[in-house]
Amino acid sequence: MRAYAVTSLCGLLGVSTQAYYKHEDTQMRKLAEEAFVVEFIKRIRERDRGIGGDKLWRMYKKEFGEEHAVGYNRFYDIVDKYGLKVRPTNCGSAI
Repeated sequence: MRAYAVTSLCGLLGVSTQAYYKHEDTQMRKLAEEAFVVEFIKRIRERDRGIGGDKLWRMYKKEFGEEHAVGYNRFYDIVDKYGLKVRPTNCGSAI
């Protein structure tokens, strides 16, 4: 496979190299955030396997603060994406 310079490809696609690198940085930051949240959840669940999402979110926010924590919805998206729910929900089933 032949390698092309980023500058050349950006020119062909009509985007600036700055936009390319900004997008790349954003993607890497999101992946790092996800990995960080997953590791946090796994660490907490080693001590208590039954801690649910709301309590995990509060613990996460308390430990890392508002400015360093991901948002509530992003936290739950990560929990869903990596299958970290304590119990799967059974929609529509009556007990």
